[in-house]
Amino acid sequence: LQYLDVSYNRLKTVTWYSLASLRQLDLSFNDFDSMPISEETGNMSHLEILGLSAAKIRKSDFQKIAHLHLNTVFLGLRTLSHYEEGSLPILNTTKLHIVLPINTNFWDLLRDGIKTSKILEMTNLDGKSQFASHETQQNLILENAKTSILLLNKVDLPWDDLFLILQFVWHTSVEYFQIQHVIFGGKVYLDHNSFDYSNTVMRTINLEHVHF
Repeated sequence: LQYLDVSYNRLKTVTWYSLASLRQLDLSFNDFDSMPISEETGNMSHLEILGLSAAKIRKSDFQKIAHLHLNTVFLGLRTLSHYEEGSLPILNTTKLHIVLPINTNFWDLLRDGIKTSKILEMTNLDGKSQFASHETQQNLILENAKTSILLLNKVDLPWDDLFLILQFVWHTSVEYFQIQHVIFGGKVYLDHNSFDYSNTVMRTINLEHVHF
């Protein structure tokens, strides 16, 4: 068996057996309270693509698979009640794709995501829930950044939140920044003349399928 997909179910627990030949395993969009990762998962030396979901993300979960060289990690989250800072960078993956649930601290996941993989994709950005109740990250210097390609997909944000994201990303390792399927709105309150254009490796910013 090389491919196992049990995504989009209501699974709460998993009993593991030896599946050392697996190359793709998808457990995303289930109802796990913690990450369904065990020592057996860490023994899947051929694993290339891993899909996960959990209401709580902790460092100890990912430490069990930190030695695996993965191509893609996909986090399809229905809900996220707890995220331990520093968890995502434990992963060893070329691409990280996170589908965000509502009422999630976007900034925590963006900051750690940029420290995790060369390609970072984040889907379902909702300014009404993910930004309103969490402090924005301004004037934050990000160390140990890895991401050169950042993709934001299905975005519904006020202009000011986009401005803050762009200013934050501007001073990271990101060279290519794409935002697609976007809805912008709201009044502009920030002084956009204050944007700091210095110290960047940004080469391309691409916006596709934009609605106002």
